[in-house]
Amino acid sequence: MKLIKKSLCVLLAAVIVLSCAVSGFAQTKQEQTPLVFVCGLNTLPLYLDKDTENETQVFGPQTEDIVKAVFECLPYLLFGYISNNWDACAEKMAPIVVDLFDELAISKDNESVYNVTCSQFDESYAYYLENHDDEFFSAAGELGRYAAEEIGAENVYVYVSDWRMTAIRNAEGLNDLIEKALSDTGADKVTIAPISQGGTIATTYLYRYGYDDIANVVMLSSAFKGIQQVGDLFSGRVNFDLEAVMQMLCDGADTEAKADGFNVLIDMLEFIGLFDILGPVIDKPISEMSDIIFETTLFPTFGTLGGMWSLVPHADYEAAKAFMFPDGIEGNKTMADVEEYQYNVLANCTQILEKAIDKGVYVTILSAYGRQMIPFVDEYNLNSDAVIDTYGTSAGATCAGLELTLGEDYAQKNTSCGHDHVSQDLVVDASTCDFPEHTWFIRGMQHTEFLAGNNDSLNGFILWLVTADRQLTVHDNAAYPQFMEYERETKTLAPIVSTFSKFYFVDKIKGMLAK
Repeated sequence: MKLIKKSLCVLLAAVIVLSCAVSGFAQTKQEQTPLVFVCGLNTLPLYLDKDTENETQVFGPQTEDIVKAVFECLPYLLFGYISNNWDACAEKMAPIVVDLFDELAISKDNESVYNVTCSQFDESYAYYLENHDDEFFSAAGELGRYAAEEIGAENVYVYVSDWRMTAIRNAEGLNDLIEKALSDTGADKVTIAPISQGGTIATTYLYRYGYDDIANVVMLSSAFKGIQQVGDLFSGRVNFDLEAVMQMLCDGADTEAKADGFNVLIDMLEFIGLFDILGPVIDKPISEMSDIIFETTLFPTFGTLGGMWSLVPHADYEAAKAFMFPDGIEGNKTMADVEEYQYNVLANCTQILEKAIDKGVYVTILSAYGRQMIPFVDEYNLNSDAVIDTYGTSAGATCAGLELTLGEDYAQKNTSCGHDHVSQDLVVDASTCDFPEHTWFIRGMQHTEFLAGNNDSLNGFILWLVTADRQLTVHDNAAYPQFMEYERETKTLAPIVSTFSKFYFVDKIKGMLAK
C-alpha cells in the first residue's frame, strides 16, 4: 500500500506542476535599479532535442497526447473493474505513462537523462522587442510588459529556470543573469522579483552569492517556504474528495454567475447522493493500483526532480525522503544538492532574509488567500492562492480554514509591535509572519494572476514594491493597506473594509448547523 500511494503522490505532483506558471524581470540604467523576474514551475515548455529538426515538446504535455493517453488507459481501467486484477491493469498502463513523462527524468548525477531543455534569455526586454521572441514575452507575461512600459524595457530581465533542476543549480544561472544585467546597465545593484518556485532560487542565490548586488527582494506568490501540498504528496498523505474537486471547478469559473450555476449543480448532485456513488468508483483504481506504475514510470521521473524537492517544506523533508528513498540517498548527487538546500537554505530561510535586511536589502512579500488548493491531499482546505498555501507564501501567517473565520473573539497572537495585523474579514492574522510589517495579502487572487492580461491595478501595486528606494511597510500607502481584495470582474484592487464577508456568513451558518 505504501508504494501504491507513492505512485499516486508522484503523479499528482504533475498536476501541481501544470497548475503553476511563473515569470521574472529588471529596471532602468543607473537612474533605475535593474529588475530581474525569477521564474518558476512550468513557465515555458520543455523540449527534447531543442533547435534541431527532431525538436519535440515533452512538457507540458500536448492536449492531444493527454487525450490519447486517457483513451488508451480506459480499456485497462474497465478491465480492472471487471476482473479486479489491478496489478495487470497497472502493467498495461505503465508504458502509457512512460510516454507522457519519462523524458523529464534527472539522473543521480544531477543531469537531464535525455536532451531536454527549455528556452533561456540573457538579454533585456528591449532586445526581444527588437528581435521578437514569443517565448520571451510568454515568460515575462503581463507583468513584464507593464514593467517594461513603466521603467524602460532596457531595464527588465527575465530568468527562466529549468524547474526540474535543483535550486542550487538554478541559483548559478540566476547569478549569471544578475551579473549580465549589472554589466549592461552600469548599475550597482538589481532588484529580484521571485515568483512562485522562483523564491527557492532567490533565497539560494542569497545563501550562495550574498547581498552586495541586491537592492530589493520582492516575493510574489512565492514558494520560498515550500508548498504544503508537495510535502503531503511526497510523504504519502493522499486524500481524494470528489465534492472538493467540483468546488475547485466552481472557484475557477470565469464569472460569478457561472460559479453560482456550478454551485447549484453541486448542491443538486450532493442532494441526490451522486458523490456518494461516484467517490468510491473513482477511488477504487487509486487505492488498488500496485507498485508497478510507481517502480516503472512515476518515481523515476518526478521523484528524481531536484526542483520538486525544493518545494517540500523543511518540516516534511525527512518523512518525504524516507518515504521516497527507503534505501537511502548515498551516491545521489541530485539529492546531495537537495540536502544542501533543505538544511542550509530552507531551514535557515528566515535568517537569510533577516540578514538581507541587516545588509540594507529591502524585503517585501505578497501573499494571497481565499482560494482552494488542488483537492488530492489531506490539507486541501487550507487557505491558499489555489496552488500554494497562504501560510507558506506569507512565511507564517495564521489562517482560518477555507471559508471560515478565526472567530469574533480571536485575539492577535503577537502584539509586541503595537499594530493591528488581523484582516478585517477575520481570516488572516499576519502578526505571526516572519515579517508582519512587510507582508501584504490579497483575497481572491489566484496564483500568479498578475501575469495575465489587463491587470494594471495589481501590477501598479507590484511596481510600487519593486521600485522602492527604501524599506516599505504595510502602513506607508493608504492605497495599498496590508489586506486587499482582488475584484476579478473589474480587475481592480480594493481595501478590505468590512468583517461582513462571505467567509463571515459561511462561518456563522456552519456554527449554527453544528449546534
